[in-house]
Amino acid sequence: MISRDEFKEICIEILKLLLYERFSNTRHVEEDFIYKELSHRDAKTIRFCLGYLREKGYVSGFDITASGIDFLFSEEGGWK
Repeated sequence: MISRDEFKEICIEILKLLLYERFSNTRHVEEDFIYKELSHRDAKTIRFCLGYLREKGYVSGFDITASGIDFLFSEEGGWK
């Protein structure tokens, strides 16, 4: 089982990755890309985090949403 801090860290990693890809590429991100970029993380944990981020409305498919961007730039997201 992962800790709360590790869970948050992985979710933020995913959001940062999707935001970076949104601004740097015109192609759509696919699931295998996320697993490759986060290969240092457990695949089951990544899948769980993606599901959580989708349920919160921070991710739609494999694109970051406005809510996801707002979260990243909030105090809770910690990326100012």
